[in-house]
Amino acid sequence: MLKGGGGNTAVFIAANGVVVVDTKNPGWGQPVLDKIKELTAKPVTMLINTHSHADHVSGNVEFPATVDIVAHENTKPNMEQMRTYTGQQQPPVNVFSESNGR
Repeated sequence: MLKGGGGNTAVFIAANGVVVVDTKNPGWGQPVLDKIKELTAKPVTMLINTHSHADHVSGNVEFPATVDIVAHENTKPNMEQMRTYTGQQQPPVNVFSESNGR
């Protein structure tokens, strides 16, 4: 488990590659990838997003386009809107729209 940068990130090193659960806030995708490289030479093959809050999905844009993303069917429409959620004063940075939907 990688702590800090918003939500925690789980990293599972599997036989065929690495599975990552949640990618944190904007700007945390590359630090997560760098930490994974310290642990294994295997590539990241899958991202699992537990939900669409910015502190769980915003690092996605820094992962290679070849990585499979697993999420609830409502995740994409929620990320397109990036609404304010409980305890937050302003809408989060919308990395989904800023990266042309990547």
